[in-house]
Formats: sequence, structure tokens, C-alpha cells
Amino acid sequence: MCVADQANLVETPIRVDRPWIFIAMCGPYAAPIALVETSPLSRRAVEAYRDALQLVTDAQYEEARLELDLAHQGLPRIGDHIALQQARLELLRHRPGRAAVFFAEATESIHESVRVQASFGYVFALLRADDPTAGQALHNLLWTYPALPERTDLLYEHAQSLVRQQRHQEAGQMFHAIRVDHPGSLLAPRADAELPRVGYDISQLPDDERVKIARHLVRTGPLDKAKVVVAELLERQMTPKQQAKVHYLAGRLARYEGRWQAAETYLRTAQQFPSLDIATAREIENRANDMAKVATAREKDAALAALNRLRAGRAYAAVRSAQLRNMIRLASPAGLQDEVDDILVTFAVREGVASGILFDVAMTAVGTGGEGLIIVLLDRVAKRGRARYRAAVLYHLARAHERGGRPDDAKSYYSKTLEAGDDYYTLWAVNGLARLQIGERIESPEGFSDLGRRGMPRAPQAADSELASQLEPIAGFHSDTYPWIGRAADLLRIGERDSATAELFEAYLSWRHALGKPVVRAGLDSVARADGRVHEPIATDVRAARLGLSDSDRATLSSGGLTSGSLHQQQTDTASTRISCSP
Repeated sequence: MCVADQANLVETPIRVDRPWIFIAMCGPYAAPIALVETSPLSRRAVEAYRDALQLVTDAQYEEARLELDLAHQGLPRIGDHIALQQARLELLRHRPGRAAVFFAEATESIHESVRVQASFGYVFALLRADDPTAGQALHNLLWTYPALPERTDLLYEHAQSLVRQQRHQEAGQMFHAIRVDHPGSLLAPRADAELPRVGYDISQLPDDERVKIARHLVRTGPLDKAKVVVAELLERQMTPKQQAKVHYLAGRLARYEGRWQAAETYLRTAQQFPSLDIATAREIENRANDMAKVATAREKDAALAALNRLRAGRAYAAVRSAQLRNMIRLASPAGLQDEVDDILVTFAVREGVASGILFDVAMTAVGTGGEGLIIVLLDRVAKRGRARYRAAVLYHLARAHERGGRPDDAKSYYSKTLEAGDDYYTLWAVNGLARLQIGERIESPEGFSDLGRRGMPRAPQAADSELASQLEPIAGFHSDTYPWIGRAADLLRIGERDSATAELFEAYLSWRHALGKPVVRAGLDSVARADGRVHEPIATDVRAARLGLSDSDRATLSSGGLTSGSLHQQQTDTASTRISCSP
């Protein structure tokens, strides 16, 4: 009992809770006992998680497993996230049965995206392990998530499992289904190559399946492959119904490429086949008419002839404003610059024109008319001070000056747009100012420039540890009503910023739900389900508790720069997560 009496044990470190120990029964003979300073378990768990990621990179899988086990023990709030990593590690270690156990644990997550990833991984691991329940699990998963992004991966893995079980006929049917139903996927060529190995006859492919492949390729790409397949089908002798479908697909491809006349021709040809149902025939008719209008609008001669008919020999000054607006809508898409400029000059000197018409005319002329004339019209609207058009006009004045090579004027109007207080145009104005700050100009009439690729300056981000420290007091107070906040803090500590963002956004949606505001989602769960998320009613006591989130707490949550939407700005976000389980 008295280690001091055993010299050989005195130097052995003993972990104790106090910085010193007094053993009365040993009296004056007690020797000093060496103490080991230990860090809190959660801190060691954070270090273990980060070490595990490096160990996985170095292919030291057994050491990584030990570190992840410690991380799982020390960070219980994000045990589901760590379970996903443990499951993926087990796949790398070729232990799919063990991976399925960890995936199953993660399916109990409170975060929907983690649940979807874990559900996919669980079925994937069962298939990799050739588990007898894998087929039914796959059926249940695809029933729940009919639009699961990695559906093809699971079908291919199922086919491979069937091959390992010597069920070649079933495997061949699965490989064949992949190449027909998912022809644009990366796995389609591999599935096609596997067919001879399982004894599947690939010499003949029915025309219905050829048309089905073409339809999938036109819808999902790649378009270059779609063009090859459709071109081959156009030369093939098929039934009238099949030919109608192929010509319709050819029309869609031509429309994607901007070949309006060709698109109309293909669609008109598709109309000639009598086997179409009424709904399809009506859709083709509408699309063909649209292509005809676009083709006409893009042809200068036809547009000029239509313009002259409307003008009827009169000077533009003699034409009513509403008619002039219709005329510029004809002239601008066809690139009739002189005619567009003449109409703009007429509006520039005409008195009493409604602000709506002036704004519409200026916007229609963008890309064809002179920037100076467009600025004159927008400036007239701006000087009237109409609140309805103020933000839009200021922003488009900035755009016009930017396109015209006057960056100082553009910056001035972008700044005025920010002062207008319109959230939508504020977003675009910030984008414009950032672009000008790095010396870029946007030449196109509309749309974002590719600032992400060219290095748009970003707001400085606080350190993850600092953000976690700010979140922790809020997480402790609202642990029951907003468990995602504490999870976000732990995820920040281990360096998973994107996952932390997703957790905070979940908290934001829950707060918004408590307010009775509509919640629009486009996250992984909604994508995989295809028909949106099912919203459960919220209990009265839960609603009241969630509404207890103070203004200061919401400000703290939104000030860290983690989310594009914040808890004090009622807006929605789009989240997408790619599932990756295969080693």
C-alpha cells in the first residue's frame, strides 16, 4: 500500500486527480510520486481525429482505427460523423461487414444528410460483403430514395456481388439495366464490358432500348455521346413511333446548341408521325413554335422586314411608345444596332413616357444598343426617384458604366445600390464591386462572372477554434432544442467546416420552422427523395423553446461567416453532399 517503501516502484508514474498526494500511514518515509499531466478527453479526441486522417492518407489503417476509436469516445455529440469515417476506414481495410455496423450507427443521426450518406453506405457495405440481406436492403433504400445520386454505384455493386455468388444470369440483367437506364454514367462502359464475362448476349439491342438510351443521354449527358447515338438512330429504319421520338430528341439537341432552324425542322418532322399521343404532340407543337419564333428573331432580314411592317413608313417619333417597345424587342435580339439606337434616341427625347416602359426598353437594348443611350434612359428613370425602380435602375446604371469602361462611375452606382436596401440587388452590387476591385470588367449583358476561378477576394474567416468557442455557450444553453449548434462546435474543432455549416443551417431551418415560416430545402435528403422533404408538425413546447433563441445568440451564430444564410436573415440555402464510400 505504501509505494515509498518499494524503491523500484517509486519512479513509476501514477495518474492521480490532485497535483499532490499525502499518505499519512507512510509517515516520513513517503517518497515523491511522479505525476502525469493529462489533457481533457475531448481535446485528445480532437487531436486523435486529425491524426487519424493523416494516418489514413499514409495507409496506416490500424493506427487510424485506434485514433478514430478515441475520437468517437471523446466527441459523443458528433459520434455519427465519426462513425461515417470509421465505416469508410473499414472499407479501406476490406472489412465491409464491420463497416456496415458503423454505417448502421450513423443512420440514427439527427442530421438528414448524415442519415442519407449512412443509409447508402450501409447498403453498399452489405453488398460488398455479399450479405444475404443486401438485396432487400437495396430495394428498401431505393424505395425511400428513388433519386439517390449514387444509385448507379449501388446497382453496379449489386451486380458484382451477384457475380461473386455465381448468379451470372441475374448479374447480366443488372449490368444490362445499367447500360440502358444509366448510359451517361461512368459505370455504363464498365457494365457493358462485364456482360460477355457473365455470358450475356450483347449482339442485338432492341430499337426501343436504343431509343431509351438516347433519351437518357439527351436528358443527362454527355451531349457529345448523345449526338452520336441520335445521329445513328436517325439513319436507322424504325417504327413511326420510334422515329417520332428520335426526331424529337434531335430537335432538343439542336436547341441546346442554338441551331434554332434545325431544331424547328426536326420537331416539325416529328409531328408528321401519326402515332404520337395527344400530350406529346401538343408539347412538340409548342416547342416547334417556340423554335420558329427564336429562329425568326435571330435572322436579321426577317426581323428587319417585320420592323418595317410595324413602322409603316413613319418616323420613329410618330410611333406610339408601346409600339416602339414592341419594335425594339424585335430589333435587339436580331442584332439590328442602328435601328435599336434610333429607337433609344427617340425615347431619350420623348416626354411623358412611363418609367416602366423606359426601363424595359433599356434592358431590352442591352447587348445591342449603345451604352451611352442606355445610360440616358436609365438616368431619366433614376431622377424620378420612384422607389419601385430605384435599386434596379441604380444597379443597371452601374453595369452599363462598367461595360462602357467607366469603372469610377460604376463603383459610385454600385455603392448607391447598396444604400437602396434591396437584398437582391445588394448581392449583385457586392459582386460588381469585388470584380472592379481586382480590375476585372464584365462584358456580358447578364450573369455572374467566374470570380471564383479568378480569385475574387473573400471576407476573412475566423479560426475554427475561435468560432467553436463562440458557439459553445449557446450550445450549452440550447442543447435540447438546438443540438446542431454543439455539433457544429465539435466539427469546427476537428476541422470539418463544411459539416459545421450544414449543422448550423439545420439549426436555422428549425428556428424558422418554429416561427411558422416556410422552409424550402434542396439538400441531399430532398434530392434523394425526389419529391421533397416531409415536414413533421412541431410540438408546442418545442416551438416555445426554440423561439427562446435570443437576438444576441442569433447575431453570434450569423457573424462567424460559416453560413450564407443566417439566423437573423430569413433566407434559404441549397446544400448538396456527394456520398463517397468506395475505397
